[in-house]
Amino acid sequence: MITAAPRGGADTVFNAPPGWLTPAGFDPRRGHLPDPTWPAAPAGWQFWVTRPQPRGLVAALKRGWWGPAVGGAVVVLLVLVALLHGPSSPTDGVGSCWTEGSGGRLTSVDCSSSRAMYRVSSVVARPELCSKPSPGYLDGATGFECLTATS
Repeated sequence: MITAAPRGGADTVFNAPPGWLTPAGFDPRRGHLPDPTWPAAPAGWQFWVTRPQPRGLVAALKRGWWGPAVGGAVVVLLVLVALLHGPSSPTDGVGSCWTEGSGGRLTSVDCSSSRAMYRVSSVVARPELCSKPSPGYLDGATGFECLTATS
């Protein structure tokens, strides 16, 4: 009997038998009755079935559990890219490049930058040991870093 209340709750939907031309929204729970001209349902027909769950990425995102997982994966990927593709030259020591910033202070820059004015060519124990054409030096953690002009 199709008018009996389904046991599945809100996720239970009416399943029309073959040959029943039910209009959209047909639901015996709302007082809709089968047309007497419709053929009889096959023996053992299940009039009430559990609503099928949509599958795929869009359905998973709508259910809410995939959104945070995808968001977390994107954040991890961006952090890895930033770590792996950081500056291509050292930021201090031999091989590092520098430019003049505000107030005459030197600022570390990537050596491929057009702003790179100086490159550290060597580290020495005393500033007077820098080669004579050196435009200056930096007081580094392991000694004095001798500068050479990049252009």
